[in-house]
Amino acid sequence: SPGDDADDTPSADCPDAYLLGDDGLCWLRDTDPGRIDPLDPVVVPGCETLPEPPLFGAGCSAMLEDDVHFETEAQMATFCEDYDCISGGVMIGLDEVKGGEGFNTDITTLEPLACLRASRFLMIGRNANLPHAELPNYRYTGGGFTVSGNEGLESVSMPALEYVGGDLSIQIN
Repeated sequence: SPGDDADDTPSADCPDAYLLGDDGLCWLRDTDPGRIDPLDPVVVPGCETLPEPPLFGAGCSAMLEDDVHFETEAQMATFCEDYDCISGGVMIGLDEVKGGEGFNTDITTLEPLACLRASRFLMIGRNANLPHAELPNYRYTGGGFTVSGNEGLESVSMPALEYVGGDLSIQIN
């Protein structure tokens, strides 16, 4: 659907004959009032080509070939003694002791996992005492990136993040 501009003026982000829709695409303004037809998205100058995703494992010094489930900060610190990347997925929290119904109360910081640079997917979930989800060196997930169900979570910070190959979901925190 078209943008909500009351005077139906073109947006500065779209060519003159177009309106910026709520979906972020440029829509052709038709001569028939009230009728707007979608066209192929208009590419904003400078964004003609998408950058190539980084090569998985680039910049890693040691890759663990497995999935990992961290339930304690001590497990994270032990991982970082030998590795900085994981070929499989990373789960942080998600208390499985109670059949997935409880909350992990042992993790209060991700600082011991600051070495982590890449993984197939990243899931941070059901941590009752984690106020800040910070991974300063994490730059790549080939799949999904989920932060969900963390009671008391106030912030998520991944300043080096360059690529998420799947769904990005931050919800119910």
